[in-house]
Amino acid sequence: MILAGLEAAAELDALDPCAAMTWTAWQRSLLADASSFRLALTANQLGKTVSAAADVVMEVRGSNPYRPRRHAGPITVVMLGESISQMSAADGPLEKLWKLLPKHEIDPKIVFERGTGIRGVKEPVIRFVRGPGAGSVIQLRTYNQPARSKAGSTVHMVWADEPMPEKTYGELAPRLLRNQGLFLYTLTPVPDMYDQTWAREKAETGVFSVHHVTMKPEHTQPEGFARPLISQAMIDQFREQLPEVERAMRLEASWDPVVTGRWLTNFDERTVQSFSV
Repeated sequence: MILAGLEAAAELDALDPCAAMTWTAWQRSLLADASSFRLALTANQLGKTVSAAADVVMEVRGSNPYRPRRHAGPITVVMLGESISQMSAADGPLEKLWKLLPKHEIDPKIVFERGTGIRGVKEPVIRFVRGPGAGSVIQLRTYNQPARSKAGSTVHMVWADEPMPEKTYGELAPRLLRNQGLFLYTLTPVPDMYDQTWAREKAETGVFSVHHVTMKPEHTQPEGFARPLISQAMIDQFREQLPEVERAMRLEASWDPVVTGRWLTNFDERTVQSFSV
């Protein structure tokens, strides 16, 4: 009887992996946010990427229990990252997305391969061929591709994972206008990221609905769990392991690194231009 129950649960999980997930309070808040432009600005290891992957899958399928689907019929989602290799790295955004896809609903020719990405099709796309999202596609793009390759004229949702250049945002945001689409930006600041002055300004002026999540035990505790997944002792140990210049960014999701009595050199387009001393 117990084995039969476990097998039934496993089968249900395979049919709808997102439904099997348990979220923390901040993740549920992100998933429930119906704002057109959202920013998940979080510390490391808090589950921002898996939350965003679930957000995409549930928007395609109309299965988000926390907010209604915005569009009727098939939709086009653009998923972006620094590079295909970064996106498809172990435990990267594409692997997390792949784990949450109901495989019986997508093109059976498609497979995911770590470090390579999506295989089995000419273009890097994930097509839904059956189920509630039938006809929808998730297009995979990178920040360095030409503007014309990043999106078409009927985009309904964009998910950009990790720090993005302003020019890419400028190319994508207008593509959402016709469909009143959704823009989701997930990142943990790092010292050598693209200049994020533009994103910071949009967060401060309210263009982005901001989910700013710092490294605290309560932010790692799924609802219904007796204790957090990361304890304060683990956080303290992690803090000591980090270079001092990165602590505010990786633990507090601060836009700025800590500058400690020395000049920073070798600036380029990928370097934050505004520092607090």
